[in-house]
Amino acid sequence: MQAEKPHTERWAYRMLYRDNIFALCTRLYTVLRRPGLQAVARSVAWTYAITQPAIRKIVRDNLSLLQKQPATDADAIRTFVNYGATIADYVAVGAMSEQQALSLCLNDPASLDHLRKATEGGKGAILATAHFSFF
Repeated sequence: MQAEKPHTERWAYRMLYRDNIFALCTRLYTVLRRPGLQAVARSVAWTYAITQPAIRKIVRDNLSLLQKQPATDADAIRTFVNYGATIADYVAVGAMSEQQALSLCLNDPASLDHLRKATEGGKGAILATAHFSFF
């Protein structure tokens, strides 16, 4: 039996993780707004989760590391669907003006002080988040 391809070589990954998909979603956001784009993204994520059992198993196994009882396929699918909504929000921020995007942040101006300090002098900053799926 042939070994499974890495997820980055699978057709769905190659089709979904492209700059033209991001550009399309950014244009869709202007028409569908947040609820509509989230519905589309959740549907795409659900379809991906259902059609990619090997990837779903990776997510399920990773989720199992975070809790005492084993994660189920339903848990993994919910993770994909939630991730889809997150991607829709990510796209939405890319389609917003700077003022609109900043309005999503905490209303406390001091909450961004650490980022402002980190980027002083033209330096960049890396924001890291935990990912518990294969993304």
